[in-house]
Amino acid sequence: MYSRLPRPRVRTRQTVQPRLGFARIRLFDEPFAGLFPQMLERVKTIIRRMRDEGRTIIFISHNMDIVRELSDRIFVLDSGELLASGDVEEALSRPEVIEAYLGA
Repeated sequence: MYSRLPRPRVRTRQTVQPRLGFARIRLFDEPFAGLFPQMLERVKTIIRRMRDEGRTIIFISHNMDIVRELSDRIFVLDSGELLASGDVEEALSRPEVIEAYLGA
């Protein structure tokens, strides 16, 4: 269905299309990957709007700046194992998270 659209348009379509129906929980897998800055801001705005409408947004991202900006609560996994959960800054500052992601 989306094979003829350029990648950024496919990503936007995959993000916007679910808004057509109201679901309390939305799951996005790397919704910001490969987007140019203007499109990235549009997707963040859409996610904020859905959150403000009372929806629960779950997204997977390796972009910690975006995670910090959009998240109220996070779960940090390493090879499928839960390393930390809770407040964003608290979870990201845990030694096991730093070691797993920064090798320190």
